[in-house]
Order: sequence, then C-alpha cells, then structure tokens
Amino acid sequence: TLDCVDIGYATVNAKQLLQNERDLIEKEIDVHDMEDPAEIVGQMNVTVSIVQALKKLKQQEQTTRRMQN
Repeated sequence: TLDCVDIGYATVNAKQLLQNERDLIEKEIDVHDMEDPAEIVGQMNVTVSIVQALKKLKQQEQTTRRMQN
C-alpha cells in the first residue's frame, strides 16, 4: 500500500462567499505548510459552488425563527 503524507492545507471562507453572493469557479488558492501556516507551499485550482445552497439554508433559518417568535 502507498502511504500519504499531508504537506499542506487550503481553506475557503464560505461566509465570505455568501456575503459576496459569488461562488469560486476555477480559482487558484494558496496551500499553506502544515507546520508553518505562514509558509505557502503551493497553489491549487478549486471550484466551490455553494452560494445557492447557503442562501436556501439562510432563508429556512430565518423562516424558522419567525415561526418560533
């Protein structure tokens, strides 16, 4: 079997995507070193299509709150 070693991580801010109402489509994001987050070890190309789903969840949450009050 092959062993894998994590060398880095990347993050996407879903809250910011919702606030901007824009998905990330084929965007380059930085990959940070696992031991030193200030060090960038590479980049990766990602697509995150989440805004429509987050909007629906937010609407459902607001509707539920109104019904409870």
